[in-house]
Amino acid sequence: MVTELIEGSTLENFVAEGVMNIFDAVHFTLKLLDIFEYFHQRNIII
Repeated sequence: MVTELIEGSTLENFVAEGVMNIFDAVHFTLKLLDIFEYFHQRNIII
């Protein structure tokens, strides 16, 4: 992923600043991985 072009903070910073707790961060990450798996199974390049 090209994150250099995306403005904003990282997931790591959200957790460090207390904006998101570690459990929510893990849940978010797992959902994101589900999305990547969906695209991969359909040979969609993002």
